[in-house]
Amino acid sequence: MVTGMAFGCGLRLLALSQNAWVFVLGIAVFSIGEMTAHPKYYSFVGLVAPRTGSRVHGLRVLYGVFGSLLGSSIGAFLYERVMKPVVETPDAPGNARKFWLLFAALDVVAAIGLVMFAGVRPDTPRRGGAPSR
Repeated sequence: MVTGMAFGCGLRLLALSQNAWVFVLGIAVFSIGEMTAHPKYYSFVGLVAPRTGSRVHGLRVLYGVFGSLLGSSIGAFLYERVMKPVVETPDAPGNARKFWLLFAALDVVAAIGLVMFAGVRPDTPRRGGAPSR
């Protein structure tokens, strides 16, 4: 999952240039990261969930709820504070760079949080062949 999150560097590409092709490349790199991290998420939930209860599996969709609520709120707040005051001014490109770098920083914070929560270690087989937590 951390590898997929590292592809959030696509957001950093958006901060580099105003060129349309750099924008397309940034979105493509970010999308590859999403496609890499998302399937591993369900595996991760299965590994950290208690063996006796399945409530965690039902709660695994909460990331989407929190992501939608927080993401749209943070995005709107940042747009209002960083971008809207400088629309159609010479400061717009610099503020756009800051805007995308703030989101890239959130990606880095999330990856560090995941590493701190679960640690990065290879799956080691247990008796029965299932990967360990």
